[in-house]
Amino acid sequence: MNEILEKSDNVLEKSDNVLEKSDNVLEKSNNSDKKYFQVDIMKTWMIILVILDHSTTHGFLLGFASPLWERIAIPGFIVIMGFNLGISFNEKGINTLKEAYSKEYFISKMKRYILPYIILYFIHGIIFLLTNYVFHLELFEVFPYDSRGYLYLGFSLFWGPGMWFIPVLFSSIMIFPLLYICFKKAPIPTFIFCFVIEWIMHYLAYTIFFGINEYNWWFTKMFFQTHIFYLFSGIGLGLWISKDPEIFSRRNIIIWILMPVSTIYLIGYSIYGLGGLRIILSQFYLNWIGGDYHFLTFPYTAFLFLIVLKIFPKNPDNKISNLIRKISRSTYHILLVQMLYFSFAYHIWFSISDGFDSQPIYYLWYYPLNLLITITGGIIWQTLEVKFYKEKIKEKEIYGIIYKILFSLAMIFYIIFLFSRYIFFMAFPIP
Repeated sequence: MNEILEKSDNVLEKSDNVLEKSDNVLEKSNNSDKKYFQVDIMKTWMIILVILDHSTTHGFLLGFASPLWERIAIPGFIVIMGFNLGISFNEKGINTLKEAYSKEYFISKMKRYILPYIILYFIHGIIFLLTNYVFHLELFEVFPYDSRGYLYLGFSLFWGPGMWFIPVLFSSIMIFPLLYICFKKAPIPTFIFCFVIEWIMHYLAYTIFFGINEYNWWFTKMFFQTHIFYLFSGIGLGLWISKDPEIFSRRNIIIWILMPVSTIYLIGYSIYGLGGLRIILSQFYLNWIGGDYHFLTFPYTAFLFLIVLKIFPKNPDNKISNLIRKISRSTYHILLVQMLYFSFAYHIWFSISDGFDSQPIYYLWYYPLNLLITITGGIIWQTLEVKFYKEKIKEKEIYGIIYKILFSLAMIFYIIFLFSRYIFFMAFPIP
């Protein structure tokens, strides 16, 4: 009996050591962010644009050439993801797959991304039950996002805008370590591969989209669009920049070459819209390119990132820079808060099809309010989370138990997420 108890204590001790190492990894990651204040500026800028994107309509913003300044939000985050991947793994001295796919890596990702989303998922589940089965509220339709097929992709029961990015983010967890090792050993072939795999994903999505009954193809197409591979050229560009962030470096001539093509595409998008642009692209056999997040938009944003890296100081220390860092560290939590906040707005206050969308000019006051609510909420959430990990778990045993329960739920959710994505075609087969 004593031997069993002793073994149990050893297991718990090893688990605590892993958690402590994970905290150290996260702390080092936060410290490394301070070395690139420019990344904090970019992330803060992009999250402000995300809130704007969800506060009005694409059609309204398109009249102000939004592809050149507003639709860069997601491309910005994608390029930063690739850049941070290269910087963080390089600073940790990762050289092998075994080192890359470490326990510390997975624990840090569970804590950073999955666990906070589990909390939002739980809150959305309660809201769904209350609004539909307790109070029987008449909610605005958010078709197609209220369709249950999205549950296979990791969406919650009560949709909020930006939720499509969650499966993109989660799918990157399993892929990024392998990608980094490939890039470290063969940078140019890996860089090219990032573009090729994205082209394949877009072509498959395009092939499924056209000429097939809408009910059957919708969720299957969304499987491709919510995978990190669908945006992989942006990751490749970020990785490429991480090797040498100097805008005038000979190495970055490839971005100088791609940037004018990307700029021309975005100007065409501003003038003709995506529909008109697809007609033009069909003349060059490029009509399989879908949406506005791909290899023809990412280079423009990557170039802007190089400018930010060049003109802003690397590590300033003042009140404004500290505020920007705080917002930057909280961008994921801000995204989750805005999902929660806008889920109320789109289901209860404003309809997607009409509502405030019909006259956005009358709702310009709404945007500053949204910024205040979502950014403040995200910072508070992230601050409390850090305090919970650093202080509360050590203070009382009950907090440690709560953490272990949430962490276990996060692991179960992620396993189900991976499994459900690949049995997806059983529920929604390609006709």
